[in-house]
Amino acid sequence: MQRPSGRLLVVDASIFGCFAESEHLGEALELLGKMLNNCHSIVLDYDEMVFVEYRRFFDAAKFLHKWYREMLSKGKIIYRPVQDLTLSFYLSSSDKRLVDLAASTPDRIVITVDSDLTDKKMHDDFVSRGISILDFRDACQKL
Repeated sequence: MQRPSGRLLVVDASIFGCFAESEHLGEALELLGKMLNNCHSIVLDYDEMVFVEYRRFFDAAKFLHKWYREMLSKGKIIYRPVQDLTLSFYLSSSDKRLVDLAASTPDRIVITVDSDLTDKKMHDDFVSRGISILDFRDACQKL
């Protein structure tokens, strides 16, 4: 399988939650636009547990479902296996899945607004494993 030309990104459902909660709307729109219009793809796990999290927000913000279908039609949804990283701290199973999924990609990037993942105390452990945890600002600047 040929690798897409852009980055392979693991996107936390918390990004979609911004629309349901009307927080960070400008940043979220900018980020989704960059993913759709640039060569970047979203990575999902084969058992679609990450997608199940996404789907929770599709009813609250209908355009998110439309955006997802557009990403799908452009071939920008990629499925990968999940690696099992050993971490030196506890993460919820859904947060751990995101980090494990990112570890299976060449770019090793998670985009989130989840404070459990953006906690500076965990930063060194993620970096030592080559995982980048990006918030809105970082993601918009780097993409």
